[in-house]
Amino acid sequence: MEIFANLVVRFRWLIIGIVVILCLFAVYFVRDIRIDTDMLNYLPEDDSEVACFLETAKLFGANYIAMIALEADDIFTHTHLSTIRSLTNEYEKVPGVRQVLSITNIIDIKEIGGGLDVGKLVDPKRIPNTPEELARLRKYTLGKKMYAGNIVSEDGKAALITVWIQDNENMEEVAARLKEATRRIADSYTPYFGGFPMVMEYTSRMIIKDMTTLTPIVILVVIGTLFLSFRSMRGVFLPLCTVVLSTLFTLAVMAAVDVPVTLISSIMPVVLIATGTAYGIHMINRYYEEVTEEKDKLSAIRGVISGVGVPIILAGVTTLIGFLSLTTATLIFFKQFGLFTALGIFFALLLSISFIPAVLAILPLKFRKKQKSQGGENTYIKRMMDFLGFFVFNRVKSIIILTVLLAVVAVIFIPRISREVNMISYYPEGSEPLVSEALLAKRFGGSLFFFVDLRASDVKNPFVLKEIELLTKRLRLMSHINYPQSITDLVAEMNGVMNNRYCVPPSSQEVENLWVFIEGQDILEQMVNGKRTEMALLGKIDEVSTKVIRRIVKETNRTLFEEVPNDLIIVDLETFSGRGLQDILAYKAKRIETRVTLDLQFYGLTLPEKSSLHRELMDILGHSMDTIPVSRSVLTSALEEYFSSDRADVEIEDQELKRQVIDALVGLTDRSLSSIIVTLEHELPPFVYDEDPDAIEYTAISVETLLKNLILEHRVAGLMRGLEQKLDIDLNDPKWKELYKDLKGDLWGANETQVAIPVADFAEFTGMKPSEEQRVGFTLRLTGMPPMIVRFDSEVIQSQVQSISLALAVVLVLLMLQLRSLIVGLLAMIPILFTILTNFGIMGAFGILLDGGTMMIGCVAIGIGIDYTIHFISRFKKELAVQDGELEALGKTLETTGRAILINTLAVMLGFLVLMLSGMVSIQRFGYLTALTMLLSATGAITIFPAAVLGLKPAVLRFRPKFIKQIINGAISGNKDGGNGWEDNGIWDSVGKYVGDLYRRSAVRRKPTKYDSTKEV
Repeated sequence: MEIFANLVVRFRWLIIGIVVILCLFAVYFVRDIRIDTDMLNYLPEDDSEVACFLETAKLFGANYIAMIALEADDIFTHTHLSTIRSLTNEYEKVPGVRQVLSITNIIDIKEIGGGLDVGKLVDPKRIPNTPEELARLRKYTLGKKMYAGNIVSEDGKAALITVWIQDNENMEEVAARLKEATRRIADSYTPYFGGFPMVMEYTSRMIIKDMTTLTPIVILVVIGTLFLSFRSMRGVFLPLCTVVLSTLFTLAVMAAVDVPVTLISSIMPVVLIATGTAYGIHMINRYYEEVTEEKDKLSAIRGVISGVGVPIILAGVTTLIGFLSLTTATLIFFKQFGLFTALGIFFALLLSISFIPAVLAILPLKFRKKQKSQGGENTYIKRMMDFLGFFVFNRVKSIIILTVLLAVVAVIFIPRISREVNMISYYPEGSEPLVSEALLAKRFGGSLFFFVDLRASDVKNPFVLKEIELLTKRLRLMSHINYPQSITDLVAEMNGVMNNRYCVPPSSQEVENLWVFIEGQDILEQMVNGKRTEMALLGKIDEVSTKVIRRIVKETNRTLFEEVPNDLIIVDLETFSGRGLQDILAYKAKRIETRVTLDLQFYGLTLPEKSSLHRELMDILGHSMDTIPVSRSVLTSALEEYFSSDRADVEIEDQELKRQVIDALVGLTDRSLSSIIVTLEHELPPFVYDEDPDAIEYTAISVETLLKNLILEHRVAGLMRGLEQKLDIDLNDPKWKELYKDLKGDLWGANETQVAIPVADFAEFTGMKPSEEQRVGFTLRLTGMPPMIVRFDSEVIQSQVQSISLALAVVLVLLMLQLRSLIVGLLAMIPILFTILTNFGIMGAFGILLDGGTMMIGCVAIGIGIDYTIHFISRFKKELAVQDGELEALGKTLETTGRAILINTLAVMLGFLVLMLSGMVSIQRFGYLTALTMLLSATGAITIFPAAVLGLKPAVLRFRPKFIKQIINGAISGNKDGGNGWEDNGIWDSVGKYVGDLYRRSAVRRKPTKYDSTKEV
């Protein structure tokens, strides 16, 4: 270090000039720094799950959904509905908005004139304004499950507007525009903003607020600490100047290479200012030791650099290692935080050993007179350090035992640590995101969307849609999952309005006929891609806890892979015969029974344990429709209604003739199309259909369909009556309206003549190889924010283990090389290991969550906390070589370096405690836990480490007898500085010397006298 010291002194003006020029460049670049709060940018882009999510998000807007909710006593008033319409229209005009959905523009499926009409729930040109109109709209809207809980709360007291943002837009800016438009138009309401874009916008504001408020506060804290410690302007200004400049340089580099500030790296200025002062503190502390009336200024500066330059560099390198270990994490924002914080530490280190001495070299020499005997400056600190040295020396075993006991207790509590990585949970109670999330969870099932991505050759295949329909029934039973929906819900709704059966139709033609009505609708773009080869089932989760989200994702994936067959064979029951038919029918009956059971559970009902539903289904499936009896009165009533309606293709005015035709049709035993045509030609006189010869055939087709549907309805009605008896309820009661529709849709499957069964089951049932033409396959994959949160969570754990392990290993190697001893290197690691264990033990004991902030504490503790031990070892090493005994060396070390450690610890602790003023809970946790680890690290360095060295003397002698013998011989000959002394052979030689001296002098340890730090040496 002498060469370096000479260079610094010689080129002091050049060093100061370079720093000034770099400062000007940094100010220029730092203006362009940007903020990024998108959680997805923190995940590795080459990951398959992330790629799938990004693709789905781009196609269906999975991660770009903003939610705005309004509350009122009753949403169904002209004023409230008008406000919602105004907001909807205004949102659509905001640049970057892809689509807006609210009660005033959502589609509605109705029957008009015997046909299907897909229009709007509310007339876009006219908001209802009479009490009667509003009452009808309220009753109709809250009575449909596709509206209640989705766009309007089930009690009608809140409305939700959902906004899809284009994937290539800055979501924070769009969210800010949406909030501004909301406050401008709905200024009399209290809006609630949810969804990831809104959370990002809020987080961005909090980052800016924290950086602009916490940084000045931590500067003031450091100024106060330094002033109380040194009582001089240079003692305050120089350490502070180095950390402020290092922070500025680091932010400038980030801006220059276009690396944004993230949620985690936003605390970097506070971290650098709080930790980087350590190097300047040790330089100034040594400066006041070196300067005397007898020394010239430049010699004193050289002595400062030579005296503490090496330990400061070593401490800086270990701190660098601690932060650089975060670059092994797979999460990008940990990599960036670790890399650029390490860069900032490097700047602080370089400035401390060059810029501070250079400035001191041009300032007037300032020294402090040595204090004599009692009194004088820092007397209380000296007395405290005297007492501490005496205590450690005489309570070695107690300190070791207490350390081990605390470590064991910490290990017991570590498994209790809970993890939390959902960004919404990072905010305190009462904050905008949590308040909004609470309302959205209560009123609309939450704001956290998940998607099940389905890919098939044709998603309109009815058997693919039926599997998704069944999957929806399974998902809505899972706790915390709300309103799962897909295109199947619209298809089933249209089929229910059109044909009075709320289920996916069994044929591709029927699905196509219904699909026509929703082609071109905006809502279709949210669920199906343009080529109709990919669709999404989306739902909401009403819980922000990572633990709950992990469970939901696990259960959902299990359902997708274990409960949903995705390789099917289509079997036509009307043409299939032979082996396996009964097994196929049993499989079909089981599927119907499963659907019924799931729907009953959703409405809080269960079938009796010994239910006969499966047997009843098998009885019906085993008989053809011709064997199902339908009363003559039912058939007669249906035919009379048909021939009297506008739907009839022939008009029969003669009532007697009409009754005659109906009686003939009712009496048919063969109800095939040809038989019906013959009957109509026989019963109807030619003049009825002379003008339209095809009317007979059209009428026959309608009658055949009518009679067939009557039989089908009769079959289902019988099953429904059986369910009513089993459940002891009246399904015609209005409160069971939705259940009735669901159960009828379930049981209608008994009328379908085709069934899709897994290919493996088909081969087992029939022993046949399935035909490729009859196979239907698709793939399912869970995506959306919940799986990404789970992935983020797993990456946090992996990153934690990797970074801490690497930091410990590299720091240990570095210490062993510097100290030239494996044993001493291991001893030096004891305080930091104790600190890490205690930190995580406290987290487990007090329920402090491991999140994106607190997971960095281990590496920070290693990087910064080991500095205290390094500085202690460095000074202890020198004092052992010149003092009369171990107690005297320990006391002198504590008086000098111990004092600097206390000053540094106080500055760092207070600096990190400033983070408790942050608007984010995660940052608050990081602040007070890091402050705690600094206290533990410093305490361990000045108590646990010397106690470990003194307490392990027998083990030391046993492991290295020859080496210790040489040290003992050197001690006997009185050699303190050369030969086998401390300076030449490293710390272990000197530790061995004083240990050997104790071992040589007596078998029974003498009682030491109290060390007086004011004694002349």
